[in-house]
This record gives sequence, structure tokens and C-alpha cells, in this order.
Amino acid sequence: MKTIQLNDQKAGMQGLDKEHINKIIYEASKGTPYFAFQEKRQKSIDQKVKELKSALQKITEAERSASLKKMNILCASLETERDLSHSIVHIDMDAFYAAVEMEDNPKLKGKPIAVGGSSMLVSGIGPVSGQILNALGIHTCWDMWEKRDVIPILFKESSADFYMRVALGISSTVVKSDYVRKSIGTEQTFREISNPEELRAKCQELCQEVVEDLKLRNMVGKVVVLKYKTTSFDSHTRNHSLPCHTADEEVICNTARKLLDAEIAAVAPKPLCLRLMGVRIANLVYEDMVHGDEKQIKIKDFLKPKQTLCEDQVVTVDSCHKDPEECNENTCKENEISMPEPSSKPATSKMSYICPVCNASQMKTLDELNTHIDNCLNKSAIKEILTEDLQQKKKETTMGGKEKCKEKNF
Repeated sequence: MKTIQLNDQKAGMQGLDKEHINKIIYEASKGTPYFAFQEKRQKSIDQKVKELKSALQKITEAERSASLKKMNILCASLETERDLSHSIVHIDMDAFYAAVEMEDNPKLKGKPIAVGGSSMLVSGIGPVSGQILNALGIHTCWDMWEKRDVIPILFKESSADFYMRVALGISSTVVKSDYVRKSIGTEQTFREISNPEELRAKCQELCQEVVEDLKLRNMVGKVVVLKYKTTSFDSHTRNHSLPCHTADEEVICNTARKLLDAEIAAVAPKPLCLRLMGVRIANLVYEDMVHGDEKQIKIKDFLKPKQTLCEDQVVTVDSCHKDPEECNENTCKENEISMPEPSSKPATSKMSYICPVCNASQMKTLDELNTHIDNCLNKSAIKEILTEDLQQKKKETTMGGKEKCKEKNF
């Protein structure tokens, strides 16, 4: 099975007994979930190769000739992008391969050395693509160039463009030093965990690490992302957009936990068996860049019922997620309100609900509240509310002597 075989194309790997090593890997992996996953993966690759070989046999000389002309024009265009005006040196500071070389040749110790190799295909072509290309007789960049007439017929246009760049050795030579971090996250691989409470504890642990990192960098985020990998090696990602930027630990933990709970419920009554979990916060900005009228959301402010009931009657309202699938800032359908069983004592007066987005409190029923929240989460509606709030604050400032109203919660 090629997907678990040793890749000996990296520097320092030459001269190894590849056949012996692959036999050890095969025997050690056989019967494991990883082996089953790789078997399924290999079948998919084999089917893809079979389809491409069949398509290759059907290509006519006329099609090859037309394709060759098209690729020659593309390659001529790509050549104009080649920039040899400067050199780029990338230094891998872990010195792993250098240590291997020094182990083999102690005379190299203490000397500046560089380790490299001439792999079959250059960076950017992974083991799966490499296996498919090898099956088509493409083992080197020169092979890619020689078979450029069939590349655009067998592969998508974007892939053909990339493969020609590989064949010509043309890539981006732009070095940017103004990198802006877009997300902060952490993930852990562990032995199988299926107990829901242990999964939630792991999720909370990851959230705490992320929040510490956010605060260390003085950043806040708006999208909570949960990543996990099952024991069958299937990877999944779920995310939820918050009403506004935050670095509040309770908000982030609560959101990530509900995404996890939704996944646990989705496979019930079977357990959710995981071997990896990660939490990431995306859509980051620096804390001092958050507008004054966009107050960071706090868990205690997320949803409050405004009541005119007797003092001894208590009703709580919690937020839950109906659908943990991806949602964007403009349309978010993940907010559904649920209410536990009401008190056995009859209500002596009516109750109204506060919208967690705009603080409006005219909703008398949960249906009205749900509809109102959907409207509030519309991007344009939020923008309008922020504008009105800002104008109101300006009026209060000009009046003078009056105590400023508290900022609205989003």
C-alpha cells in the first residue's frame, strides 16, 4: 500500500533499505484504524489513476497538438514572471538533517553546512499527487515538461497552470514582512477519548490556552472554530460567528463546547471517539482597534430575560446551537432560544425578553424573540443600530452634566 510507504526523497534518506522499512511499517500498521483509513485512501487514488489512464488512451493526436500549442503559449507567459533580480534564502533552524549528516561525518561538527537533495518533483506536490503523476509516467520536472501536451486534458486548468510552474521552476519571489495574524489556535493529539465529560474537559483546556494567547497578544476574535479528528482518521471542522469580537474565556469556552455537544449528539447513541481536537479563534483584530460602541460580549450579558414577575418566580433562558455548520457574519442561523420548564407557580404578570444584540425588550414570546434575533444578526441591521447608538452618545455629550448611559451590549 503506497500511502504508508517510506518517502526516501528527502535529504539524508538515501541508501536506506526501503523495502525492509516498508515491511516493518506495514506489519505494525495492519489491523489499526490508521491502516483502514489508508486502505480507503489508496482505493480512491487507484480509482483516480484508472480513470486518468483510460482518458489518456482516448486522447487523439489532434487534441495533443492543439493542447501543446496552448501550453507553449502559457509557458511563454509564465516565463515573463520569472524574477532573477534577487535571491531568497530560507533557513530551517531545527537543523535536523544537518545533525544526521554530522552523525555520519563528525568532521562537519562546528562548521556551517547546508543539506539539500534532488527530489523527483519539487515542493508543492504531495504524496497523493506524486503517486498519480508517477502512474502517468511523470517522475521528474523534465517528465512534466515533456508531457505538457496531455496535462491540461487530464487535469483542471488551475492544476495544469501549477504543474507548468513546477516544471519551469517558477514560483512567487515576493517576500512579505508585514504579516498579519488571522487566527490563533491550538490542537492536541491524544489516545482515544469517547467519554463526553472528558471531551468537554479537553475542549475547555484548549480554549483556556487560546484565550491566554489572545490576551498575551492583546487581540480579540469573532469566529470560534472547533476541529477534531476521529479514531478512524476522519477530520472535521465546525465554526460559529459571534455577534462581536471578544477574548472572554467563558464566551469562547461556551461556544466551543456547544459546537462539540452538537457533534456528540449527531452520532448518538454511538460515542464520539476522537484522537485529536483543536480550538481556533479567527477574524482577529487588536483589542484597541475595536470600536468603542462595539462592546466585547460577556457570557452573563449574552441573553437575559426581562421580567415583571413575582419575586419568587424564576425563569431562565439559555442560548443553544441548532446547526454547528459554517455560518458567516451576514447570515447566522445558529442562535435558537430554549427555555426550561416554567415554575409551577402561576405568573402574576407578563414577561418580555431582551434581545442579546440590540437590547430591545418588546418581545413577548420566544417566537418573536427568535425572529427579532435573526433580523438583528443581519449585517446591515447591526450597522444601523451602531450608527444610532453613536449619534445618541454624541447628543448626550453635547447636553453636558448628564450621566452617560451605559453602552449597549452586542
